[in-house]
Amino acid sequence: KLIFVAKALKNTVAEHEFYYTRSFLAEANGDSKAALADVLKAYSYNPKHINYRYQLASLYGKAEQFDKCFQLYDELLKELPGNINITGNYGWYKLYAGKVDEAIPFCRAAYFGDTTNVAFNSAGARALSYKDDLHTVKVGLNYRFNWGGPVVAKY
Repeated sequence: KLIFVAKALKNTVAEHEFYYTRSFLAEANGDSKAALADVLKAYSYNPKHINYRYQLASLYGKAEQFDKCFQLYDELLKELPGNINITGNYGWYKLYAGKVDEAIPFCRAAYFGDTTNVAFNSAGARALSYKDDLHTVKVGLNYRFNWGGPVVAKY
């Protein structure tokens, strides 16, 4: 109804703010398709709006459209370097995409940038420990199966 009122009043700023707000409501109701459609309407109206881009990047990440997600996060970090929320979420989506090596600097920066944030503490810890665990498993397998060791001829 608010969007209808904003359209009737020809207040396009309010209309697109309502689309942006409705995207959060749709996402909370589990309708990610509607959420993405609403935030895209807001974003198409004002592609420079930081909040629209931030929400769009998040929804792209959740939809596993990682190329679009990472492009927006790159732009946001250029505009707001050191922003812990952007940095931490970028790290989370890099992890989600399976790009552990790329995620580590973002997760580390968010982890040390705000040690009180539970989400970024777990993201940082997960990325840093995962890398160590992966290395430990590789070393263990190489040792157990003698991969990379000398080849002994069997007669």
